[in-house]
Amino acid sequence: MTDEDNKKLTKLYKQYVQEVTKNQEMRDLLTEIIQTFDSQLYSDVQNTNNPVGFLRSKVDQLLNK
Repeated sequence: MTDEDNKKLTKLYKQYVQEVTKNQEMRDLLTEIIQTFDSQLYSDVQNTNNPVGFLRSKVDQLLNK
């Protein structure tokens, strides 16, 4: 492998690590949103026919993919 190949691989690896980190930060934020909904708006999140319950359901579905 050439020096140029090593540089390309290193660059790709750094980009991958940044993307994984960003994705984990977003998942952590979504998890915090779910926990906040559950602790602060418990009765509202039980019903998906209101905006809070609907949003909580969608965030939960996204996290469980």
